[in-house]
Amino acid sequence: MGEPEWQVEDSPWGHASGWAQLSGKQHNVSCVVLGLVDPTRLAGMFDSLSDALTEAGYPWEVLMIDVGASRSLSGLLGAWCGRQGFRRIALPADTPPAAALAIGLERARGDAVLLTTARSGVLVPSIPQMVTQWSEGLEIVRATWVDSFDAHEPVPASVRNRSTGGESNAPPGAAADSLGGMLGEEALLLDRQAVKSLLEGR
Repeated sequence: MGEPEWQVEDSPWGHASGWAQLSGKQHNVSCVVLGLVDPTRLAGMFDSLSDALTEAGYPWEVLMIDVGASRSLSGLLGAWCGRQGFRRIALPADTPPAAALAIGLERARGDAVLLTTARSGVLVPSIPQMVTQWSEGLEIVRATWVDSFDAHEPVPASVRNRSTGGESNAPPGAAADSLGGMLGEEALLLDRQAVKSLLEGR
């Protein structure tokens, strides 16, 4: 397995809306995106991610985990690295999914790290809601991807949280064969301490 490639660690953070900083909390958030297999939907997803992370109020970064992608896809991801807040981690095609996930977690600089797959749809709850729950003291926040969402109809999705000191549940799908299947329909927002525990327990 060859050596991974990534941008320098002092890459600038993405723009924050600023309201969170007004509260005196100097935090930042990383988003690790796995399973980059469909170039046609990445632009829309990355646009939505940057908007949601900006709305959440803290400086942010998006780490795109590129495992043996085609030249055209890698070129697309490289172009996104020209935008503030986006970083690409290029890994050899034979990188095991668990190793790729661990590398993404290791290179994420945020006080909280959002793990998600590259897909279309919306998250219930939204990324700003997840960040709010984390900033209020939750160590792990879970959300479910849905293909569509009507605020006037009930959605069969729940958020299961663990506060600091509570029982821990490992992220689902850790033994999946592909990055896109590791999280399934979920996204996870992990506090830095939860990331540390996850890496130490691998």
